[in-house]
This record gives sequence, C-alpha cells and structure tokens, in this order.
Amino acid sequence: MSANVPSAEEFERPAKALVDSGTASTFADAKEMLGQGCPQIVAGAEATQLLHQAALLTAVETTARAFGHAVVHLSPGVAATSCSVAGHHDETIADAVRRAGGHMVDITDLAAETVPTIVIGTTSWVGRITLQVTWDQWFAHVDVRGRRLPERGNMILAAVAAAALAVTECFKRVLGSLEACHQNRSLNLWRPQADRDSGSVTLPNDVIGPNLRYLPSSWWLVGLGHLGQAYAWCLQFLPYMDPGTCQIVLQDFDKVSPANRSTGMFVRASDEGQLKTRVIAAAMERAGFDTRMIERRLLAETRRHETEPSLALIGVDKVGPRRLISDVGWTFAVDVGLGAGPVDFTGISVHTFPAGTPSKDVPAWQEHESSRRAERAQEQRAYRDARASGADPCGLVRLAETAVAAPFVGVVAACIAVAEPLRVLHGQTVNSHLAFDAGRISSPKAHGGHKRPRIGFVPVELIADL
Repeated sequence: MSANVPSAEEFERPAKALVDSGTASTFADAKEMLGQGCPQIVAGAEATQLLHQAALLTAVETTARAFGHAVVHLSPGVAATSCSVAGHHDETIADAVRRAGGHMVDITDLAAETVPTIVIGTTSWVGRITLQVTWDQWFAHVDVRGRRLPERGNMILAAVAAAALAVTECFKRVLGSLEACHQNRSLNLWRPQADRDSGSVTLPNDVIGPNLRYLPSSWWLVGLGHLGQAYAWCLQFLPYMDPGTCQIVLQDFDKVSPANRSTGMFVRASDEGQLKTRVIAAAMERAGFDTRMIERRLLAETRRHETEPSLALIGVDKVGPRRLISDVGWTFAVDVGLGAGPVDFTGISVHTFPAGTPSKDVPAWQEHESSRRAERAQEQRAYRDARASGADPCGLVRLAETAVAAPFVGVVAACIAVAEPLRVLHGQTVNSHLAFDAGRISSPKAHGGHKRPRIGFVPVELIADL
C-alpha cells in the first residue's frame, strides 16, 4: 500500500462508509469529514444519576471511536461527582468521560450553528440542531424538539440505546442524509414492533414495559469483536446487586488489531496485539463480574456442559459458526447479524434459538458469494485514484473486502439482543426473528412464536434499586 492509502488492518471501519459510498473522494478526506461533522455532547445536572451516566458514556465512547474525537460539556457540579457506573467507581464523571475519549470544554466553547448537539438531561444550551436523548422504562427516544420523557425505571438499556441512536443520526448527517438530525427516533425494547413514537410525553404501561425484576444468572458471549464488545458494554450496566453472582463466559480466538479501536467499545491503543478475551475479561472483572475465557473458535464438536451458561449471545461475522448454534446445547441463544456495506451497515438482523428452523437451515446463513460489495467499493474514486498512484492492488482488494462497521450500530443491536432474554424473563413472547435498521425512521419487524426457553435468573432482591 502507498503512504496515503491505509491497510485493511488499520483503516477505521466507520470512515470506510464515506469512502465506499463515494461521499469522500480520498481516504484522508473521509477522516477529515468525520472530524468536521463530529457532534458535541452536553449533559445536564441529571448526569449525577446512573442511567444518565450510561447514556453519557455511551454517547462519548461511540462518538470518539466513530468520529475520531468527542467534545463534551458537563453542567456545573457534575464533573466532580463520583461516577456510579460499574468499573468507574474510583473515578469522577469527568474522569470517566475523559477515559471514554471525551475532551471537556466550557459552554462558551460550544458551536451553536455548525454541528449537532446531543443533549442528555436538562441544559440551558440552545443550538441550531439538537438531539435530546430521553427514555421511559424500555422505550428509547431521541427528540429533535427538546421533548423529554419521564426517564424512569431501571431498564438502563433504553438510555444506552437512545444515546447510540442519537450518534447514528449525527453519522448519517456526515454521509449526506438530508433528514438526519431533523426527525425523531425511537426504539421500543419491550415491544419492538410497536409504533415508534406515540406523540405523547406519557406512554401506556403496556407499551413501555415493567421495571426489571429478574436478570439472567449467567451469559456466554461468542465473538468479542464489534458486536461482542457491544454485548459486554450493555451487560456491565444491568442492575445486578452483586455482579459477582453472574458468570460471563467469553469466547474468542483473535487478537486486537488497530482497526478494532474504531468499533470495539473496550479497546484502547495499549491493547493492540492482546487477545480479545483478556481485554474484555479485564473490563468485566473491573465491573465486578465473574468471568471465564475460551480462547478458540466455535467448532462443530463444541458442546455446552451442564455447569456452563445456558444463555448465549452470538457476535460473529461468518455464517459457519452461526450454523452450529442449535447443536451446542444452549437453552436460549441470540444471534445478531449486521449489514456490511456503505448503505446497509446500519441494518440489524436478530435470530433466536431454539426455533422452528434449526440454525444450519436458516436461509440467510447458507454460504454465499460476498465479492460483489468489494467490487462496488473499488469503483469509487478513492480506490481508482489509489490504483493510479501505484498502491498495492492486493492491499486495495483486502481493504475493499473489509466490512463497514460503526460502534453506535453495534450498541443499538446489542441493546435489542440483550433485551430479548430480559423480555422472556418478564413474560413476553420470544421473537424468533427481528429486523431493524438503526439508520432509518421505522419500527423493527418482529416475528414471534416459538415456546419460551428456560433461562437461569436472579430474582428481584438481587437487583439494584436505580
């Protein structure tokens, strides 16, 4: 590869969306456009509360990874407050924001006209484009007119999902979407197929869901890349009174590469070359969880022992391991697939098992040719100019074949996936398949039907009061 063309192992996956769509004419332009379009984040006095902190840190982490930096303003009195998020108890909120990649600024340093502002809580800030992050129980919402929901309940993933949707809108704006940051966004984790926005500040209880009364007693995460780390990001926020009672099995065989920093929610520069299992285990243990590591691929002979977690979250990017899911012995498994191109990278497809169709027979998981996406990417100007300037053709092909990915999409997908066993524990029907596009104004399409699986759980007295 030439000096001005990054390798597939180095180039940021979010920036690749701009190159492969033709929005950016060079690889360097893609990074510059993201830097210029980066949203600013403003958190009000409510950021002293746990759910608001979860939304804040999600917004900062996903923004810093996708756009290259994150500008953050905290209301007076918030910065020096102790952080309540698991794994950050020895830090102030300002410390946690900085560790997440945020650059702290005064309110006078914010830009009122040129970039979107993601708002969490109540603030006096007035900008031309604002996205209010808000929620009610299981209902996540982003409001462009400043409307706030009651922001109640202990289903913390609604706050996390709302923050990730707000960052999604800001990224779409850089991609050239005219409606981005100008229309409300919602996601109902309790009833995914329900109307996206009732238009009312008060939503019916049957729509927004109950307080969490049960949580799974253990989890098995397969794949610790983009999706797997998003799963772990969500799990650390769940209100376990004692996370040490929850065992998390972490399975992956790969090491951290430079490109993982733009998509993996826990990866830092110092982690490059480390096994992903070790990096994520350290993060989850800081949050108080009991972890186990499996440092090999999911194989045809893999079988769950009765003492191991029966609930699995699958986050792999190849169909081969997915086709094995039904044979491992999990009583409930949730798989997420993401789009990989410059337009469909916001697409999310969720399958749960057991189901009427075993994993080896899922039509979408049959072997298929994926070279068409790479061929289309190489038609864009950045690739053509790179070839003309003498860049290594093989390196360009590998770069073109690399999937577009963005951390905010992974977090939205993880919220949906983690919510599925929580829904089941609270009496809802299983969704056998659910499709959602985090980049479009539409509700998920859900298909239910198969019987409720067995999930080991901890009861209400072991759930923290948020």
